[in-house]
Amino acid sequence: MKGDFSRSTHRPTNRYSGVRLQQGRVLLDAEWNEQADLALQRERASAVDAIGRTGAPKHSPDEFRHFQVALADEGRDLLIAPGQIYVDGLRCENHREGGMRLSKQPDLPGVPLPVDDGLFAVYLDVWERHVTAVDQSPDGFPALREVALGGPDTATRVQVVWQARLVEVEEKGCGAFVAPEAPTGRLRARAVPGEDATNDCLAPQGGGYRRLENQLYRVEIHDTVENRVRFKWSRDNGSIVSRVLAVDAVAKTIRVEDPGRDDVLGFASARFVELTDEARELRNEPGLLLEVQTVLGDEVTVLIPANTNLAVGSQPTLRRWDGVDTVVSGQPIDLEDGVQVEFDRGTFTPGDYWQIPARTLTGKVEWPLDPRNPSQPIFERRHGTDHHYCALAAVRFGGGVFSNLADCRPLFPPLTAIAASDVSYDPSACSNLATVRTVQQAIDILCRASGGSEPGIHIEKVALMNGRVLDNDVVIAPAELAKGITITCDKPVFQDSVRNTRGMPNPVCRVTIDLPWPTTSIEAEQWQMASLGSIGFTTITVAGQVNADGPLIVWSPQAQGDVIVDIASWLSSNLLEALAQRTHGQIKRLLARLSLNGNFIWGPRGPDLYLDGEAFGVPARGHTALRLPSGNNRSGGNFEMWFWLGPEEAPQPRVGLIPSRTSRFFSSNLGREAIAFGIQREHRSVVEALPPNYAVDAAQAFDPTRAAALAGRTGVRTLTALSSTRFEKLGTVLNDMLSTHLRLEIRTTPLEDNILLRQVRTSMAAGNPPDFVVGDEALMAKLNELQYPGALLAI
Repeated sequence: MKGDFSRSTHRPTNRYSGVRLQQGRVLLDAEWNEQADLALQRERASAVDAIGRTGAPKHSPDEFRHFQVALADEGRDLLIAPGQIYVDGLRCENHREGGMRLSKQPDLPGVPLPVDDGLFAVYLDVWERHVTAVDQSPDGFPALREVALGGPDTATRVQVVWQARLVEVEEKGCGAFVAPEAPTGRLRARAVPGEDATNDCLAPQGGGYRRLENQLYRVEIHDTVENRVRFKWSRDNGSIVSRVLAVDAVAKTIRVEDPGRDDVLGFASARFVELTDEARELRNEPGLLLEVQTVLGDEVTVLIPANTNLAVGSQPTLRRWDGVDTVVSGQPIDLEDGVQVEFDRGTFTPGDYWQIPARTLTGKVEWPLDPRNPSQPIFERRHGTDHHYCALAAVRFGGGVFSNLADCRPLFPPLTAIAASDVSYDPSACSNLATVRTVQQAIDILCRASGGSEPGIHIEKVALMNGRVLDNDVVIAPAELAKGITITCDKPVFQDSVRNTRGMPNPVCRVTIDLPWPTTSIEAEQWQMASLGSIGFTTITVAGQVNADGPLIVWSPQAQGDVIVDIASWLSSNLLEALAQRTHGQIKRLLARLSLNGNFIWGPRGPDLYLDGEAFGVPARGHTALRLPSGNNRSGGNFEMWFWLGPEEAPQPRVGLIPSRTSRFFSSNLGREAIAFGIQREHRSVVEALPPNYAVDAAQAFDPTRAAALAGRTGVRTLTALSSTRFEKLGTVLNDMLSTHLRLEIRTTPLEDNILLRQVRTSMAAGNPPDFVVGDEALMAKLNELQYPGALLAI
């Protein structure tokens, strides 16, 4: 904040809760401002505690409120709804009735709309802007200056700026948005130390701050061009500023409204000035930094670099700076009169600033010291300006218009109106509520079963003969179906209740295939079709044998009696070829269904325990999955699922944990088994973090108690891990899940693959490689070249 301040004293680590005035004492601007900062800190921390990092007030789905995003101009623009939203405790307000166009935001003039087609996240960039009387718009009401007193400069204001922006993402979904990283560059300041005596006859040059006035120095990053970072500094916190009345590019003069009260607090002694305007400030763009040649009254003559245009937008201002230099990390830089700064390595963005108080009485620069080395000042990250981000929506852009809009705002209700649907629920301890996310959903399911739970046989897994789980709505090769299907139940099944006792088809366990219809030219002629095409599908039941062995039901394609067709061979070799010929390649997949009549399948002790086969679909990445075990606590109930028969798809690379062969945790099978039992592979968070249509190893049991016991026997309490940014979400989910189930402290750091490999190589050379890496088989192959991994622990 570029105000005429003495210093900023608010530090959260001091744990102050308020400022107390004492009678007869001077009140300083820093104390008043610290009280305001303490109140803001408490208010925003409380908002985050109550609301979360971001949230908008809950409203009726029929209302367009609270920063909801909608399509405008037939999809050529987006509309931001009026209302409020909280981002890291900052309250953002949109007072535009009917909503604000993305392209016409007052706080982000000239926001660019997409040019190329793609998926985009709509997000908010929220920050605070310091507003002085010079910065205030001429039509701002009420004016900051009191005309009754002659319009003197008094207090300033802080304004919350919110800007709706677009960023292209790789996949649609609210989780695809990743907030920009904050700059990591740091700075420290001190007074120049005195020199040691080298000659008994000469007094050494003294150190310390040498100016006659107390100052608040401001060091601010101006711009970053390629690898060169420029900064500017001011001994008055950059507070010497005036409105610009006219710019004469030919005469190289800039006429200002207020040249300053005197030579010290004005432009007369300026070495550099920055010409900017409101639009540039709102876009976080630096102004034109110009060297001053002469100052005469209200006219400032500057040196204009080649190819520089002095054109400015609305509300232009001119600000005085006392020096300009280039950031060089690790090297002290003298500003003036004993004030010295030093930059650390890291990244910087224009507008990053640090405030440095210097005091005449003590000859010191006020800066915190390093607790580990009290003789040295500590490096600090920027003092401002902090940006805060949240996703509003996900949208597709194509053909010049937006479409497929998805709302990403977390909504929260008033404390006096919290409903069960607003309260989250963790279903990990209750298998029949595995897909439930709120207390209301759990109550609804339990309410349907409140008439009394009836015992039953439940289907736990459906698989192909090769052991692969047959999930709902997936594509398999007909050759896989030709080998048969196994249905695993939680209790034994009476054999004669499922097997073919009177011939085919089996009445209680069936596999059907939908074939294109009509199938012959005669049928096409009967229905007056001009050619043999497909206007629908006809369902056939595949001839098959069904048997049971304990809790296992087995279906296999098999002919009976005088039927001489080899059904398995037909499925494997002829079905897709005939489909291609019949439909000229237009239809490449066929819909198949597996169904079991639960009312007619019972246990070995008689018909008092029936198959509870009701199963429900749940959303998964790219398909509709099935929630298992089956059942709705009612005796009987049919089991239904579908899948597709088509060309074999290339197997997906396996994804999981790549353990270090030198990790003490994985030195025996205890660690590997602990990881295997500690991952709940079918949990929604895991499924959503995996690639679309990824088939998890559902055969692996989930047993957190056993996982914790095995992990405890390793003697390891802390694990370090790296995660490929391609699987950053999965790395976060596994970090939280394994930390909880294994009762270990796990620290996972996401890195891009090339950086990750360098980090592994460096840490291996230092003898402290990460315990495991989250990635896929492709990454494991590269790690193999470094002699890093053991066998992949696939999910």
